[in-house]
Amino acid sequence: MFDYFKDRLPPGLSQRYYEEGLGCEGYARLITSELGGPKKARIYRIESVYPGDSPQDAVSHAYVVPENANPRDLAFNNEGPDLKTVEEVLKQGTDVTDEIFSTPWNKL
Repeated sequence: MFDYFKDRLPPGLSQRYYEEGLGCEGYARLITSELGGPKKARIYRIESVYPGDSPQDAVSHAYVVPENANPRDLAFNNEGPDLKTVEEVLKQGTDVTDEIFSTPWNKL
């Protein structure tokens, strides 16, 4: 599989840490940066509680929505069988762009 970011890591993100694996928020930050930064795209977190789970067991995922995206397009950084559109992410998510960009890479 082609690794787009392997040779394009931003300052502060070591190759070793990248190879050990970033979480979805780390990849959302990479994608947002590639799209022109927080002025061109935003990161939204959606928390989900699966049937039978308690609210404490909620899982979250970070999606990227470019500026002026078509509401029917899929958001970036989608995962799993339940792919979300831009419209769904904007309705269900919380903008966490500033939080993600102020978090050190080793915490993402």
